[in-house]
Amino acid sequence: MNQIAFIILTDADDKDAVYINVDQIEAFYAGVTETIVRTKSTTGYHVSETPDEIIDKICKLAELIEGAQ
Repeated sequence: MNQIAFIILTDADDKDAVYINVDQIEAFYAGVTETIVRTKSTTGYHVSETPDEIIDKICKLAELIEGAQ
């Protein structure tokens, strides 16, 4: 099964991931009301929100997708 992983890295040894099936991409886009913005710089990717805010949005998104099944 094809899946997309949303992974939040809090440090080298700790990560939280939510897996969303590829056939749920439409539900994913329908469920996102705010964009998580990443900008690339010489030091890597910088996210415009705190990890807690991102995890909260991903958890809400997972609930939306779960409820739609």
